[in-house]
Amino acid sequence: MASNDRANKSDFERKQLLEEIRKRAEEAELKRIEAQEQKAVFDNAQDPPQGALPSTSAVSPRDQAIKELRERISVALDRGKVEKANDLLNDFIALAPDDPEIDDFKTAITELEEEQQSSKARRRTVDTKSREEAAQTRARREKNQKKIAELYDSAYSFYQQEKYEKGLKNIQELLALDPAHEEATLLGGKIEKARMLAERVKAEEARRKAEEAASAPPQRQAPVSDQGDPWGPTVSSPRGDDGLDIPSDEPPAIVRQKPALIDRIAEKILRIRIPVKPVITTLLIGAIGVAAFFVVDEIRNAVSPPKYTLLVFPLTNTAADNSIDYLAEGISEDLIRDLSSVMDLHVIAASSAFHFGNSYGNLIHTAQTVGANYFLDWSISRSGDAWALQTTFSDTISTKPLFTSRQKASMAELPAMRLRLARMLADTMQIALNVQEIALLKRNTTTTADAYDEYLKGRFMLRHADLYPIASAVDAFERSLRLDDGFPDALAGQAWALALAYEAAVEMDNVLLAKASASVQRAMALGLTTPETFRILGMVEQFQGEYDRALEHLENAVRIGPSDAESQRRLSVAYVIKGRGDDALKAAQHAMASDPRNVSSYDILGLIQQYRGDYKAALQSYELGSRLASDRSEYRSGQYADVLVFTQQADLAGEILRDRAAQLRNSYVEHYRLGRILQSQGVPIQQWQDAFRQSEELIVARLKENPSDGVALSYDALVHTRVGRFKEAATAIDGALQLDSTNIDILYNASRMYALQRNKEKALEYLAKAIKRRYRLESILDLDFFNLRSDQGYLRTIVR
Repeated sequence: MASNDRANKSDFERKQLLEEIRKRAEEAELKRIEAQEQKAVFDNAQDPPQGALPSTSAVSPRDQAIKELRERISVALDRGKVEKANDLLNDFIALAPDDPEIDDFKTAITELEEEQQSSKARRRTVDTKSREEAAQTRARREKNQKKIAELYDSAYSFYQQEKYEKGLKNIQELLALDPAHEEATLLGGKIEKARMLAERVKAEEARRKAEEAASAPPQRQAPVSDQGDPWGPTVSSPRGDDGLDIPSDEPPAIVRQKPALIDRIAEKILRIRIPVKPVITTLLIGAIGVAAFFVVDEIRNAVSPPKYTLLVFPLTNTAADNSIDYLAEGISEDLIRDLSSVMDLHVIAASSAFHFGNSYGNLIHTAQTVGANYFLDWSISRSGDAWALQTTFSDTISTKPLFTSRQKASMAELPAMRLRLARMLADTMQIALNVQEIALLKRNTTTTADAYDEYLKGRFMLRHADLYPIASAVDAFERSLRLDDGFPDALAGQAWALALAYEAAVEMDNVLLAKASASVQRAMALGLTTPETFRILGMVEQFQGEYDRALEHLENAVRIGPSDAESQRRLSVAYVIKGRGDDALKAAQHAMASDPRNVSSYDILGLIQQYRGDYKAALQSYELGSRLASDRSEYRSGQYADVLVFTQQADLAGEILRDRAAQLRNSYVEHYRLGRILQSQGVPIQQWQDAFRQSEELIVARLKENPSDGVALSYDALVHTRVGRFKEAATAIDGALQLDSTNIDILYNASRMYALQRNKEKALEYLAKAIKRRYRLESILDLDFFNLRSDQGYLRTIVR
């Protein structure tokens, strides 16, 4: 039908053209006749001059039409219009069928047509080839991306295991695939630095051993203790006024690592007379079984990771009013929390996503740096009484987005719109949601605009704890629930805020804990079964000393939300409480992978590694954490400085604590910490005693202002112990306990004091009391507990 229409149209145009040619021919003929008549009149009036040439007749209309057609055919051929040239040639043949140029025109049209067909064929071939090359490039990039991730993880693993050569080899392979990979470049620099340091340490150790061997007396030496003392040996220490040991001012003994577990087992087995061979065989079979389990578990985790990793950039507020930033942040955090409940999806945690703020340039590169293969870029603006949400969802190997959308909703409809977006993202990534995930992403979110507004303010305050006290967030959730007492998200937010308030308080406020428990249980009864709600239940149980039930709830939180970093961090501590160090390390590593821009991830990982005795790895984790800390000086003066002592870098720890004490001249805690670092460093006695003296003077001044400050009095006991005045230390700690025998800080300090005095029974007694009040891993691993670190009683006390 379309071809017939084109043919009819072409015939019509041709007829119009012929009609126009005839009209022009008639006009030309009339002009010629008129000219002849005028000439005849002129000839009659005057004879032509002698020798004049006869006049020629005018060009005929037919010739004029042929000339025009010839020119138009040439123009059509020049412009490559084959169909137009064919039509004009047909008209030309009708007027001049015997013209010799007809064959030339036909040949030219045929050649042009063949050339155009050939060109189209070449373009089709090129397009096909381009598409194939693009597909191959895409496949190659996807393969490279997977390979790059594997190489980076492997290099980091070798780095942790101190296999620096293998780690550098992986980094070189990675950079060959992606020379612009910033994380790999940084990791390569760290590995190279660690390798050089290890070589220097090895050379220094060899030199030291050679010197000891050369200077060793021929008689047999007394056995050396497996572990040194961070403030010096006590064998030759002077006695205090009560006959107890005073820490020596001699240089500290070398902190030696424990022999490997298998070596210690073998040594004990060889000391007893039993049938060794069957026992060793049984142990080997058991070890092989355990090793096989971990290998299979590792393989399973390697081959079955979450299918997709998503980075949700913070929602951009395009409105002129910056006072509604809380709304954009709250919606972003809620969407990340919703998607964290999808088991087949690994979502970068909100705290890391907010780290990028609004300053991200190359979105693809930013997503790739955190290992994401999908990312969401979105913005929100006010549109009258409604809000307009503009979203762009993309992957990291395409230049075009996978989808874009623009939706409008009222304030009260924003939660439902957020859940629709979550389902769209899951559908686009082709993630098969289970029944529980579908129910969660389709749950009823009906609430009032004011209740939702107060809820978002509460979340904002919790996220900016440096600007708002926790009590302000609790009040915001309370206002939200007064407006809608059946709003499950507000109930969960309130429970989380109350649990954090209880954790931050020195005194145990059981009212806070009861309210948190009631709120989270009500939220779950309304259908909000998320990683957060299970996590809150676990925290409440842990605070109440129900460690088995706490572990169960936290494992449920991680089971339904593997990428919920906060749940992973809480679970890692719960595993420590149960003595499951390997599981604790895995949970902490998962938290770091999901939340790589959060200092808390590195804090927990460092504490777990420190608990396991892997001080080098702990030091690396704390180093990474210090780069993200808002106050690097404060951060490094804590566990970081303690671990430096364990890794024989007390000099560096001393420099850090000197700077910190100089900044906080009125802090008796910082001067105490400086004194003990200097004591472990082995500096002249006057230097570390000066630091303790300064701490003591500040404590005395504090007690004059507030005689009932039991915490200051407990630090006074620590200072007296460090300088050998044990009777005064006992008087100070008794006074502190009389002021408040339930204060968590006082209980931990009492335990630390008795540990320093090597009174193990008292140290463990007060440590158990402190743990019962609040399990604080950073306090349990304090440097003052060094004497007890390998004691079985200490281990039994901290494992529940």
